[in-house]
Amino acid sequence: MSDKMKVSGEIIFISEVVERTTKKDEPSKSFDIVVESSHISDGGKPYKTSVVLSMYKQGDGIKFADQFLEHNKVGNKVEVEFSPKASEWKGKYYNNLSIWRATTISESVSNDSAPVEDDLPF
Repeated sequence: MSDKMKVSGEIIFISEVVERTTKKDEPSKSFDIVVESSHISDGGKPYKTSVVLSMYKQGDGIKFADQFLEHNKVGNKVEVEFSPKASEWKGKYYNNLSIWRATTISESVSNDSAPVEDDLPF
C-alpha cells in the first residue's frame, strides 16, 4: 500500500482551528475538514461518501495551514492528498488521515452579490 492517497470532492465542513504551543515551545495549528465525494454504484445509482481529514502544522509549517484556510472554504471542490496512519491505544485502533497537499478545483459560489428583493411597490 502506498503511504499517500487522494480524495476529490466538496468541502462540507471545516472545524475550529486549535492553536497550541508544542513541548519545544513552537506554535502549532490543527483542524479537520470533511470532504464529500459523489460516486455511481455498479447498479448505476448515485451515492455519496465522506471522509474526515486532519491538518496539523507546527513552527514554520503553520503558514501552510493558514494558506489552506485562506484559499479553501465550505463548498469548494478540492483534491486532497493525504497520508493514512493507524495508531493503537489501549487495545483499540484509530485512523488519522493527515493532509499533506490540497488543490482547489473550484470555489463555491457566494450569494453575497445576489440582488436583494424587497416588498416596495415601485
